[in-house]
Amino acid sequence: MGIGRAALVGMLGACCALSLHAQQPASPADFDRGRFVGYKPNDTVLGRINAERALDILREIVGQKPKTPEVREASGISRLTFFVERKTLSAFRPVGNVRKVEILEDRLELDLDRQDRGSGTIYFHELPLNLEIVHDFIMQDHYGVPISQEWYLWCTDGGIFEDNRAGCAKLLAEALYVLRKASENMQTDDEKFKDVVTEYRKLGPKPRVPEEIRKYQVQAEFMISQKRYGDAIRIYTEGLKAAPWWPDGRFNRALLFAETKRYRDAILDMNRFLMLEPDSPDARSARDRIYQWEAAMKLRVR
Repeated sequence: MGIGRAALVGMLGACCALSLHAQQPASPADFDRGRFVGYKPNDTVLGRINAERALDILREIVGQKPKTPEVREASGISRLTFFVERKTLSAFRPVGNVRKVEILEDRLELDLDRQDRGSGTIYFHELPLNLEIVHDFIMQDHYGVPISQEWYLWCTDGGIFEDNRAGCAKLLAEALYVLRKASENMQTDDEKFKDVVTEYRKLGPKPRVPEEIRKYQVQAEFMISQKRYGDAIRIYTEGLKAAPWWPDGRFNRALLFAETKRYRDAILDMNRFLMLEPDSPDARSARDRIYQWEAAMKLRVR
């Protein structure tokens, strides 16, 4: 029978942030500055990096995960230090050091030592369209990527390895490009979902959930019982690929998105649930949750 929507709410817990850790510096390699300055990722990047891999790349370069050979080759083996500042750096205008980074599936949470350096919450769908790598000579040849209309995220390894700093910026630009595109695609997919709703409503009596989909439900509920919410989200996602009209899958995944602070994704999923089941007994609760999540996004609730 499954645990149901109400029981799912009570099983959800909280997630924790990770801290940065130190590694040893690499030897410098042959370096061509022209390969990096002005580099702009484009859709060709999407052919080799998906959203899940882009998140892993970010976690690797900030030290939350061991570096793969790909990331090690681009940015060296040292943990790179990040800070936020305007495009033109100056020794007379101290920068805001990033003391800790939390990488969530819809945003970056930056713990800044100077709160006037800009917002510490960077949603991927709000990233600027121009992710061109910029170069600054004033502060030891740093390389950076824009994260808002005015502010930049700069890379430094605290040493002499310019190739590491440039490689870090290129990885950042590509990963952020992929994550911004994935966020944009969710809006397009929402428009296409209207066709699913039209066909679903033509069916009269709602289709019985097939055994294949029940398998996803049981597996996702087991992951929730183990507090493995990311795995539960992935399982629900697989089930919804097979049956995009599955209302319980939409509702439950929305709750999981909200629990992991992915409020924008939660709102999209809950709205899709309401499109499928506008007269559901859970419709009132669903709408109220959307209002709560909208407030959480507006107030940058973590």
